[in-house]
Amino acid sequence: MSDDRFAVRFAFDETHLPTGRRESTVKMSICTVAGGRIVREEVYYLDGPQAVTR
Repeated sequence: MSDDRFAVRFAFDETHLPTGRRESTVKMSICTVAGGRIVREEVYYLDGPQAVTR
């Protein structure tokens, strides 16, 4: 991206314990760095929650 920004993609597989329903979610975090620390995080969800079928 640039010298002061980077992106991280997260993928989650989750199980809702009371119902046993499984879902998968993907998000992208764009982080801005200043002084060696993350000073800003922008979060974008790429998909809405979806049931995992296996």
